[in-house]
This record gives sequence, structure tokens and C-alpha cells, in this order.
Amino acid sequence: MALTFKTAFKNEMSKALEPLGFQKVKKSNHPFLARVINGEIVEAVTCFSGYKPPKGWGVYFVEIGIASIYTDTMDMSVKNGNNGWFRSMGEYYGATLKPNGFEQLRPLDSVPCIEFQKGDEQAMLDSIRECANYAAGVFSETDIKTVTDIDSYFDWLVRHHMARLLINYEDDFASSVHGHYAGNEGLLWLLTSEGRDPEAEFARHIERENLMYKARGEEREALDHGEKQNRLELVHSHFRMMNEPELKEAAMREIERRKEMNLLRLRTQGFGV
Repeated sequence: MALTFKTAFKNEMSKALEPLGFQKVKKSNHPFLARVINGEIVEAVTCFSGYKPPKGWGVYFVEIGIASIYTDTMDMSVKNGNNGWFRSMGEYYGATLKPNGFEQLRPLDSVPCIEFQKGDEQAMLDSIRECANYAAGVFSETDIKTVTDIDSYFDWLVRHHMARLLINYEDDFASSVHGHYAGNEGLLWLLTSEGRDPEAEFARHIERENLMYKARGEEREALDHGEKQNRLELVHSHFRMMNEPELKEAAMREIERRKEMNLLRLRTQGFGV
């Protein structure tokens, strides 16, 4: 029987990622591998077909995701519905801020995708293995390795995905932004070990963004009109969530609901949480 791409992907990724604590996600119609950190943070790897490849070729891109069990869109039983917390593998290598300053680990276009002529099983395996090694490198070479708990995950989001920390209390705290930045984590403001100031956190995010633009040689600043508006909305929403008792109680109920829902999903898919 011919080896299918789905089986090959899961097997080869497992070889590279199992030493890091990853396992195959059970009861899913799409290939996911994931690990759970500290019972609250989920890191996962999957793939997607980004465009129609040339006839006779298979082309897939590797995606890496990170989310807390307090997010609103974590579902690894399906292919779609996870866009908010998954990004292409190249993005993790292309924008890393190290303690000694900005350093681009690899040019974005140097990170491979999986591509092979259909019917060439060895080429398929070789390409998956190359990408599997790169995927393993994300968790040892980039600053995703600093994520060990809610506080360090919050800091990682401030650096890379501040929009996911926006608060939408008008729709059961669901994602206030969609598509690229869906996967709302706005409830994490209530879960850090110490209270966080949204003005200060947004300023940290903007500082990091400006360093990135400078390193790329781009003559612009991150704080455009949209980000200024986001900052104003975040400060206002944060104040309300922290100071209006009914709103804070509703947020805490939603935290427990998401926690139980996502933990149940993970247990169903083979994780001992």
C-alpha cells in the first residue's frame, strides 16, 4: 500500500518532535502534533496547502501554533478554525528579538516548504524530514522556548501578537479581531501573577515593532492610526473589566468555561491534562 502524505507527515514529524514532548493528536481529520506545557499552554505543528501546485506535484507549508487553554478558538479536530494561533513556520524564524538586540535567524524565503513530485515516496519523505528538523528548531532556536507559563506566554504575545490580547466583552469575550489575529487571549489580563498595565505593555510592543522595522531597513514606525485606536480601546476595556464587578465576574466565568472546554478537547485527543 502506498504511503499517504498524511501518514508520512505525522510519522516523520513525530520522529523529530517526540523528544521535545510532542505527540500525535488523536481523533482529528487533519495531521496535528502538539505538546502541553504546565497544563495551560499548547504548542502544535500542522500543515496546509497554500496554493494549487503545478500538476503532478504536492506542495504543503508547515504551520506552528501556540495558545493557552483560555483561548476561544483552539480546536485540533479540524483543519479550519485555528487561523488565529497558527502561523507559517517561516514567520517564527524571521522576526526574533534576542536579549542582545534584534537578530533575524534566517531570511524568510530560506525556510523550506514540503514539495515533491507525486509518486516519488522518497522525495516526499526527504522533504518532510527537512521541514521536521526546521520545526524542531523553532522550539530550540527562537524565543518561543521562553514560554513556560502564563506570564511568559503573555510576554511572548506582547512581543509578537499584541492584537490577540485585545478585550471584547460585548460578545462573551470572543475574538474582537478575525482572520490572521483571531484566537482571542484577552482574558489573560486576569491571569498573570501580577497585574499588567495595558499602556506599558502596548508601549513594549511598539518598541519591539520599531526595532524590527529598523532592522529591515524600513523607514516607518509601528504606531499607525489603527494601533493608536487599538491602544485606546484596550485601555478602556481593561479598565472596565478590572473595575466593573459584573463584567469581571462574567470574565471569570468565561475563563472557567474555556478552560474546561479546551481541557476536555485535549483529553479526548490523548493528552493527560
